[in-house]
Amino acid sequence: MLNEAQRLQARAEADEFLLVKDKFQLGHLPTEQSHPETRNMDELVRDDLGQAINVFKKIDINAIETVLAQGRQFNAMKADMRDTLRKGGRIFFYGCGATGRLSLSTGYMWRYMLDNYDELPKAVKKRFYNHIRSITKGSDLDGLPLKDRIKGLRGRIVDFMTGGDVALVNSIESAEDYPEWAAEHLRDLGFGRNDLLIASTEGGETPSVLGALEEAANISDRQQYLTYCNPDRTLENIERSKRALDDPRITKICLNSGPMALAGSTRLQATTMQQLLAEGALFGLSQKDIKQFRDFTAKTDFSFMAPFIEKEAQINLQGDNISYRLDERVANIVFTDVTERNPTFSYPPLKHIFDEHANPSSTYVVIKDTKQGKDAFWTLLRRDPDTLETEALKDRAGMETLLKFDFSEAATHRGISGESLHIFDISQNENSKVSFQLDDLKHEIDLSALHPVCQQLFVKMTMNMHSTLFMGKLDRYKGNWMSWVKPSNNKLIDRCVRYVQDMLENEGHGEHSYEDICYALFEERMELAVNEPIVLKVFDRLSKGGDAYNRGAAPTTPGL
Repeated sequence: MLNEAQRLQARAEADEFLLVKDKFQLGHLPTEQSHPETRNMDELVRDDLGQAINVFKKIDINAIETVLAQGRQFNAMKADMRDTLRKGGRIFFYGCGATGRLSLSTGYMWRYMLDNYDELPKAVKKRFYNHIRSITKGSDLDGLPLKDRIKGLRGRIVDFMTGGDVALVNSIESAEDYPEWAAEHLRDLGFGRNDLLIASTEGGETPSVLGALEEAANISDRQQYLTYCNPDRTLENIERSKRALDDPRITKICLNSGPMALAGSTRLQATTMQQLLAEGALFGLSQKDIKQFRDFTAKTDFSFMAPFIEKEAQINLQGDNISYRLDERVANIVFTDVTERNPTFSYPPLKHIFDEHANPSSTYVVIKDTKQGKDAFWTLLRRDPDTLETEALKDRAGMETLLKFDFSEAATHRGISGESLHIFDISQNENSKVSFQLDDLKHEIDLSALHPVCQQLFVKMTMNMHSTLFMGKLDRYKGNWMSWVKPSNNKLIDRCVRYVQDMLENEGHGEHSYEDICYALFEERMELAVNEPIVLKVFDRLSKGGDAYNRGAAPTTPGL
């Protein structure tokens, strides 16, 4: 139970949020709403996993179809990217949370393809050669030997995310609420007059992304790009979104996704669409490439995932641990999925296993053929880490914090080993065959028919499906609501309040106001353990007749 000082603090923090809540009440946005085909997803996962997989697959295919429908804007983005590179400018990819991770994946893919040009499959190599020639025609790199053009192009793609690279591993709480931090980050990276920013926000309202976008428009002479997944009409009552929509210096591309397979979990279909659009444009994909991706996905029987989902759930429920062992070709995209489980499902976060004081993880990640933590990060990103060393952020997002995490092979069996450690090996060979192996389970998929960008996205969708349904086996959502989501920023605080409100109304407890739920949420947050569901705790408290305040009257705030 909270003491008086803690209750006062919780009340003050809740009041602070309620003063700005109107800016973060986003339940009207389609991406935040419940998908009609997955309202009983928790029951499907429990009773008919095969059907749950098929429903998920259908929604993923619809997402690819949405990108196909943007042919004109897709081609315009390709042309602007080509023009930027030809004129010596750089292309910056930026997002927050899941869109930040997709930005880092795009930058990684670019550098990986350039660094491994000589080892690419013959057909891929030929096509990439033609693309390099096209984007360097008439540029300062035109006429140079191929190796010099490759070297010159490598640094012209810049990828970054809100909170810097530490946020790839560990959420930087509330960082997305400060547009000025993002603007400063952009300036620190040297964004200039000839540069192009591809800013991605699933909802179309993320303050940090819109802050960086506005700053880019102020600095650069080029049109900047914003990709988002909600119709303009739903964003016009959000002042920061409307300002971006009305800005003639910004080209807007709306990928109207509708609801996610799991309500509000924009790491799923929304980011698949945005990554396919932006990364596809960077690599010069055609409509034919995207159609092939759609058709390949439609023909794939994803039922092979069922035993892997069941197995990982069994391992977790019996208290054992899993170590994902990843080769470089899949490391970035699988790592992204694993790290997103903590903010989405309150799943124990990835912790530095040499830290004796860290909360334990159920899951570890190891990047093959890496000898120390810094090597592992370089393999994940193919660049030096991007950390934030300002006074406001260095303790949470600086290099010292980043290096506390070690995903190298040196960390494989430190602290835990033996029968309680299970290895989930995921790899992709030189022939584009991706293999999954967990204990005695094994499956292989041949992705050679797809462009490397689409191969990467296929793995993303597969892992998103796996982790979401696996979390369903652990009862980490109710219906299709993220009942275990962490309220780590203002948007997620609102999301938690709305979920509790909806659940209370569905159970006949509609007498509780938004404000009442908010006060209860902030109190429960003060005592929340690592592996506890705050939405369910607040729901349980209020549905059983508990007060909005900690089992008593509201605390008296001094001076009021």
